[in-house]
Amino acid sequence: MTLGNMPPPCAPEPEDPNKPLGQKYGYGIAQMTFGPNSLYFHGGEMPGYNSFIGHDPVNDVTLIVWTNLTISLDGKPTANPIMLKMVDRIYTLSPLQQSQ
Repeated sequence: MTLGNMPPPCAPEPEDPNKPLGQKYGYGIAQMTFGPNSLYFHGGEMPGYNSFIGHDPVNDVTLIVWTNLTISLDGKPTANPIMLKMVDRIYTLSPLQQSQ
């Protein structure tokens, strides 16, 4: 994943046009920006499994989460909450801190 060098037509665009600084998406890749950090990622699921793979090209951080449970008891994907907690531990400024 080296989206940092992609030309503008291929770059992810805001999912919500009213929130240009929010999460972006394009060509199957989402981009989450928090502080000076940007994480490009893709999630997936199939019966019994949920996954997340993300890469921060600036800090050379790659994070992969696989779970053997598609949906948790509260009806949410299982890999995303694990990913957010791990990103919160890896970075000084994380998406969890920005949402508080």
